[in-house]
Amino acid sequence: MKPTLLVLAGPTASGKSGWALRFAKEHRGAIIAADSRTVYRELNLGAGKVTTEHPATWRTGASGPIATIEGIDHYGLNLVGLGDRFTVADFQDYVYRLLPDLWRHGLQPILVGGTGLYVSAVIEGYTFSGRGGRTSQTPAFPAQVFVIDRPRTELYARIDARLEERLDAGLLTEVVSLMEGGHTKRLLALGLEYRVLTEYLLGDHSPEQLSAAVAKLSGQIHAYARRQLTWWRHHGSVRWISGYTEFVERAEQAVRE
Repeated sequence: MKPTLLVLAGPTASGKSGWALRFAKEHRGAIIAADSRTVYRELNLGAGKVTTEHPATWRTGASGPIATIEGIDHYGLNLVGLGDRFTVADFQDYVYRLLPDLWRHGLQPILVGGTGLYVSAVIEGYTFSGRGGRTSQTPAFPAQVFVIDRPRTELYARIDARLEERLDAGLLTEVVSLMEGGHTKRLLALGLEYRVLTEYLLGDHSPEQLSAAVAKLSGQIHAYARRQLTWWRHHGSVRWISGYTEFVERAEQAVRE
């Protein structure tokens, strides 16, 4: 059985994290988050960090912070501070150093994302030049990408429900704290939850303006989900899946091959 990287991709709120955790528990796996925002320590609810939904214990390994959730190690979280520079090349290097260690310990790595560029950099072997350009080469390991594809109306409903849950859990308070910490300019650059809520806090704090901000944010996240799906329609060979059982069957087959 050749070491294989399994990739579980898909739009935001499609259920990637839950499926990955379940699969990892059933198949002695380890999860690597491929998300350009969860690498930052300070970003939590707005980034959809899995540790905001599940209790986790933290430790520091050779690769950096490791969050253990229900017995499964999660990597790629809290790697740097919000003021630090972290690029797709840095993420690729992090994963390439991590994978051999996971395979050596008999673990099945599952790359979960999120950020299509981060995933593609790993599985397509991007080589980065000093001027920001990149080329692709075949990496030293096989990878199989699975993309969750839910009906559009169902996906939008999941996005909106999750947004309400995060607001109830304190998302606005998180943004206020980050602004007070001097990160306002960075939040505006991050987009989506952080940008829209920062703009709201910089303006009129009326209930009507908050409702308008949430409606605007919902529409922007819907559009972001569509862009995530478009990425995978134009990048590489992927398997589109609609249910967890289908994912398990195809993932097990990919590892056997």
